[in-house]
Amino acid sequence: MGMEESLTVGTSLVDFYCKCGSMVDARLVFDKIFAKELAAWTALVEGYGRQGSSKLVMELLCGMEEEGFRLDAKTLASVITACSHGGELEAARKLFAEVIPSQDYFVRLVDLLGRANELNAAVDMVSSVESVSNVKLVVLWRIILDACRRWKNLEVGKVAFKRLMDLDEFDSAAYVLFASSYD
Repeated sequence: MGMEESLTVGTSLVDFYCKCGSMVDARLVFDKIFAKELAAWTALVEGYGRQGSSKLVMELLCGMEEEGFRLDAKTLASVITACSHGGELEAARKLFAEVIPSQDYFVRLVDLLGRANELNAAVDMVSSVESVSNVKLVVLWRIILDACRRWKNLEVGKVAFKRLMDLDEFDSAAYVLFASSYD
């Protein structure tokens, strides 16, 4: 039985090569899989995403759509992560608007906005989130506070720090992040 006949083996090899950082080999195996399923597409998307090759991820996304595949939660999360690492803010926003986001997507999108120095947009997004646990809100505000530290934006940093204190005044990580904003 050749690899072309075993989707599981082919997909596993794509995933293996991607995790090893050998994207050329991963793509060669992917192209040899006769009847690709979503798992093979997702493995390659994740691999290119880890490499920061957001343009290739977006090309794969188009290929998936042409083949009739729809994004599942795992693939969407991988695409948003790739956009975040590759600085593809507009592509992620467009994609995000097309789906009903879960809380995990909010974390990834807030991280993307923070990396892109779109701090006010990140604050607006987190402020508008409904029915999110306090634990998740703490994570979201910490992401914003860390981005404020990175971009040296004390004004938005103060907003994020205040929101964190409203949630948990004993949050030591918030104090450390906020204090390091003054370095």
